[in-house]
Amino acid sequence: MAGGGSYTAVTPAALAAMLARKDFLFVNVHIPYQGEIERTDRFIPFDAIQAHRGELPARKDAKVVVYCGTSRAG
Repeated sequence: MAGGGSYTAVTPAALAAMLARKDFLFVNVHIPYQGEIERTDRFIPFDAIQAHRGELPARKDAKVVVYCGTSRAG
């Protein structure tokens, strides 16, 4: 991962608890766009993240949660 960041997988139950105290930027990266989870802050297509860097926090210690997909998929 460029820039030396880290990531952690989050279960749906953990995400629900995190959303209750919402201290992070919540980003939908699913393409094509098919809707979003409530409280999503941004839609940035996965293949365009680099082009949208300015929409992400500059601080390296900022919490950003990204997800791909919604419960609407059939």
